Amino acid sequence: MALFASDTVALDIGSYAIKGAVVNPRSGLKKYAAVPTPQGAAIGGTINNPEELVAALKQLWQMLGAKGSDVISAVPSQYVFVRNFTLPMMKKSELEQAVKFQTEGQIPLPPAELVLDFAVLSEDKKAKQMEVMVAATRRSVIQQMVQILAQAELNAKVFDLESLALSRVFLNTERKQAGDGWDMFISTGANTTHISIFERNRLLFTRSIPFGGFRFTRALSMEQSIS
Repeated sequence: MALFASDTVALDIGSYAIKGAVVNPRSGLKKYAAVPTPQGAAIGGTINNPEELVAALKQLWQMLGAKGSDVISAVPSQYVFVRNFTLPMMKKSELEQAVKFQTEGQIPLPPAELVLDFAVLSEDKKAKQMEVMVAATRRSVIQQMVQILAQAELNAKVFDLESLALSRVFLNTERKQAGDGWDMFISTGANTTHISIFERNRLLFTRSIPFGGFRFTRALSMEQSIS
C-alpha cells in the first residue's frame, strides 16, 4: 500500500507517442501529458535510439511537473508470456520453486534469461489445489527499460502487464464477481494491436499482432489518393 499512498506516475512508451499520467489514489487523475516519440526510436517495443528517447522522457517529465522520480511502466506486450497452472496446495515458501519448475518447458526461453512473477488466482481446499497465473519476460527487456529510465533520471518502481492494467481500469468489482461470460480487450497502437481475454479476474489469453493504426492510415491514404 505504501507505493500507492501518494501521487503515482505511469508511463506508456509507444511507437507514436510517449504518454504520462499522474494519479492520486484518492482524487484520481491529476495530470496527463504526451510527447511525440522520436521517429524510429521505439518500434513495436524495440528501442532503437536510446539518446533521443531519453530526451523525450525528460521533456515529458517537465510537462507533468511530477514530484520525485518513481514511475510505473508496462512491459511491451509482445515480450510477455502468460500461463495459468493448477498446482497442489503448498506453502508460499515452496510456491516460488514450484512455479519456476512448472514454467520450464512451457515458455520457449532458457530460465536464466527470464524474469517472472506469479499470483494465486484461486484455491480449492477440497481438491487441495490452487490456480496460479505466471507472467514472464526476457531479462534483457527489463534491463534495457531500467537503463533508459535511469538515464532520464527516473526510477522504475513497478513493471506491469498491459492486459492487467486495462482490466483494473475497465472491469469493476461487480463485473468481476458476476461471472457472466468473458471480456475481450483490443488495444490498438500505432504499430501493434494487443488482444487479451478475461473470465472475471482470470487472464485466459493474451497476444500481440504487428498491425496497428498506421496500417489503417496508409490504407485510407492509398484509397483516397491523399498524403
